[in-house]
Amino acid sequence: MRIGFDGRLAMGSTRGMGRFLRTLIAGREKELIGLCAPGESDADFRLEAGGFQMYPLWEQFSLPALARKLDLQVLICPFNTAPLRLPAGLRLVLVVHDLIFLEDQERGAQDGSLYQRAGRLYRRTVVPRVIERADQIIAVSEHTAQSIQERFRIRPGRIRVIPNTLSTDWYEAPGSAAAREPYVLCVSGEAPHKNLADGIRAFARCNEIGRPGCHALKVVGVSEPFHGHYQELARQLGIGGLVEMLPRVGDEALRQLYREAAVFLFPSLSEGFGIPVLEAMASGTPVVTSQCTSLPEVCGSAALYFNPRSVEDMASALGSALTDPSLRKEMSRLGLEQARKYHPALVAGPIQEFWRDLNEEQ
Repeated sequence: MRIGFDGRLAMGSTRGMGRFLRTLIAGREKELIGLCAPGESDADFRLEAGGFQMYPLWEQFSLPALARKLDLQVLICPFNTAPLRLPAGLRLVLVVHDLIFLEDQERGAQDGSLYQRAGRLYRRTVVPRVIERADQIIAVSEHTAQSIQERFRIRPGRIRVIPNTLSTDWYEAPGSAAAREPYVLCVSGEAPHKNLADGIRAFARCNEIGRPGCHALKVVGVSEPFHGHYQELARQLGIGGLVEMLPRVGDEALRQLYREAAVFLFPSLSEGFGIPVLEAMASGTPVVTSQCTSLPEVCGSAALYFNPRSVEDMASALGSALTDPSLRKEMSRLGLEQARKYHPALVAGPIQEFWRDLNEEQ
């Protein structure tokens, strides 16, 4: 069976959607055909290139043309979107990571960078149509699968859940209590649903009411052009010297940040899965997170939860974790147990089932 996949956003990527694709096709990289734009390369994949460079144009016009040229029987589109028109008889496997772009529209959220707004508009146009067209849909959490079923009336047989996982490196040598430093870590971004501004306000509130141990907030993942915006907010809140905006870092440096943090704060309004909370739990770091969407599913009983639309509630939960060493120790233990449920050895089961079913359907 000739199977191709959109490999563009996975080129050299070991995080997020790129990591999910690599996990899904692990061991089959040279059997399958990765499709990309001219000039792109990745030694891990067997690639065929052609067409436009700009991703939406490439996806809508070049990707179907490549599929037709290569006479593919199955096309895996692992990044939420897919071509609106495909060659007759080509089966589409669509991976949906979240529906946040539709939730933003319902909330009336129009902020973010021009690039982010354009991306949301593209996904709002494309995703509902390709969900209807897809022969099979993979969701990364039960929450996302349920959201798809409820919103689009998809019959259960067309959708399956394969959760995110981490590389085995994340499960080695979790941070010890003795190695912890007095800072709160937040892995976030500038997108509106990440709710970072309220996370900073909650941290400021903790300092305002004198929570001991709340010495610094380190933020990773925000694009550098937006650092100044959040630093100015921290300055206005009187904590300018306590908030450190870090550049994006590699996996090893990120693991070290997790393993040395006293607490991990995740103020997001909406997630399709929430990889950072899994990274924190696998690192033995106590997680304080939103009670929204997929996060209770991923964290189970290991986290302290708050209403992300209440700065006071967020500050209270964060303060509870920061002031109680015995609570942090228990949260660390529970987090390590919860993270093992997403170990690659366990996620391999639903992945093998996917490939077996795909071959049997042919």
